[in-house]
Amino acid sequence: MKQLIPEETIARLNSLLVEEAFFAEMFTEMYSKIQLDTGQGLCFVDFTKHNKEQQKEYAHMKTELISRQEFEKSALMRDHEKYCDHCERIKQYHQLSHSKFHATQKTFFYFYFGTAPNDEQALSLCKQLGFEDGFNVIRGNRSIKSN
Repeated sequence: MKQLIPEETIARLNSLLVEEAFFAEMFTEMYSKIQLDTGQGLCFVDFTKHNKEQQKEYAHMKTELISRQEFEKSALMRDHEKYCDHCERIKQYHQLSHSKFHATQKTFFYFYFGTAPNDEQALSLCKQLGFEDGFNVIRGNRSIKSN
C-alpha cells in the first residue's frame, strides 16, 4: 500500500507559496522526498489557462472551424473545451479559489491560479523540473496518464 503524503508536508509546501521568499531548494527536496516515500508524481493544473472563459473561447473557435469544415482542428478545440470543463469540475469539487498543493490517495496536485505571492517562482520551478500542465502524472522523465 502506498504511503500517503503527510498533511504537514502539504501544509509546508502551501506555506512556501505565500512566504516572503520562495525556497526553491526546500521545494525540490520536499518533492524528491514525496516521490521517494510515496511514488507519487505531480499533477500540475493551470487554472489561468483552463477556465470558463477559455472554455467559451474554445467553443467559439470550434464552431468557426466546423463552419469552415476543418473537422480535425475542430475536434482539437472540442478536446480543449472538454478539458476546461473537467478543470472547472475539479475546481468546484475541491472548492478551489487560490493556488495550493493538494494530495489524494492516488495523486499529488499543484493547482495554479497565479494569485499567491510565490506562484510564478513555483510555476517556473515546476517547468524546470519537467512538469507539464495537465492531468498527466509526471515521474522523472516519464508521463503516465492519471485516472
